[in-house]
Amino acid sequence: MSDEDIMELLKNEFEEINMDSPGVASRHREWLQVLGYIDYADGVSRLTQDGRELTEGRERDIPLSDSDRVTELRERLLNAEMACVPAGHQHLTKEVYPAVKRAYPHLCVDSYLCRNAHENGVDQPEWKHAVRDIQQRLADREGTRVRRLDERYMWQFLPRFDPGKAYKRSRLHDQLGGQRQRGISPCSKADVVLLFTSFSDTEAGYTDTIEEDGTVVYTGEGRNGDMTFTHGNKAVGQHRGEKRELHLFQTLDGGTVRYVGQYQCHDHFWEELPDANDKQREALQFELIPTNEDFELSKVFDTELPQGSDRVERRTITQNRIVRDRNLVRYLKNLYDDRCQICGDQRLQDQDIGFSHVHHLMPLGKPHNGDDKLENVVVVCPNHHEDFEHGMIRVDPQTLEIQHFYDTGLCGETIETKRDHEIGRQYLAYQNEVIASDQI
Repeated sequence: MSDEDIMELLKNEFEEINMDSPGVASRHREWLQVLGYIDYADGVSRLTQDGRELTEGRERDIPLSDSDRVTELRERLLNAEMACVPAGHQHLTKEVYPAVKRAYPHLCVDSYLCRNAHENGVDQPEWKHAVRDIQQRLADREGTRVRRLDERYMWQFLPRFDPGKAYKRSRLHDQLGGQRQRGISPCSKADVVLLFTSFSDTEAGYTDTIEEDGTVVYTGEGRNGDMTFTHGNKAVGQHRGEKRELHLFQTLDGGTVRYVGQYQCHDHFWEELPDANDKQREALQFELIPTNEDFELSKVFDTELPQGSDRVERRTITQNRIVRDRNLVRYLKNLYDDRCQICGDQRLQDQDIGFSHVHHLMPLGKPHNGDDKLENVVVVCPNHHEDFEHGMIRVDPQTLEIQHFYDTGLCGETIETKRDHEIGRQYLAYQNEVIASDQI
């Protein structure tokens, strides 16, 4: 129940109560929290185990038949997706039955047997039959936490976390497995991948961001050199095909993490980012979207978000990110030894290690839809990359002479080319007539 629901309940129960806002109801709820009878998350109050026992103690004033107890057990297990069973791989008789009986002792009547409930029943408690039945029904549904394993009597229960709640990271790994020190941690005891982030720049060169709607751009793993689509990165990118859930946590102090939410990998793309040694490299970036359509950033991080301005026009857009051919980029950079084809300069990211950018003369994105191939690409320094982007440079398609709009020293020079790299004349013309014309 929400605080508003509690308010309506109190108003209906006590005619003399006059409430226009749920403030009084909230104080009732806070009182029950202090006593340990309810948990409060996502604006909803839920009974704790102590709260259930208190409620059930009052309900026991009305005797329940044995069949009614089994019926109620079925409803509770189904509605809660068997939340009483811990996450991980669980054996039916050794772990699942005991967990259910601990949670609902008054509903698990050992003396009420299957043969008492069914014509062809066996000499086994009927409540255990109910557990097996609900377990199988949940496993047959999409998106529930229960999955059947190939091994006999073994079942998998996926974890469920509360957004905004803090957890000890060590306990997560004790329960689910996975690497304790990595940002991306595929788990061995459940089909989940745990993601950890500080949402800030780190010494390892990782930069993760989160938007108000919960969308996250998450940097892949790999401290030095170009990242690869292997190990943890592959686990994130292919999690849906492998039927693994993604759960994102924000790292706090003292080995504690705050749960952000469950996510799906919507897309991945490559960006040129610094590594742990501040050297430029090709880095994987994952675009993650929350599975909860009602995601609210303020509820997760307990922050007051700005209301925004009415005067700014806002539009909903869908982004399609371009994944560049990394082999092509690496080949051209090596071919020119990271020297700019316009000015011939080599920028350094270390004492003897150069770095450069590549520029697509006909851009890859819409509305241009250029080709990702050698004829459409030039190697440039960061300055001249910006100049190309802003239409400050034109290169004659026939003579390859450079025209620079503010650096006259380059005018009349020819762009450097290698024998194995012929620049497409049509792409130079496109840069001149479309890109530069739009900017000048």
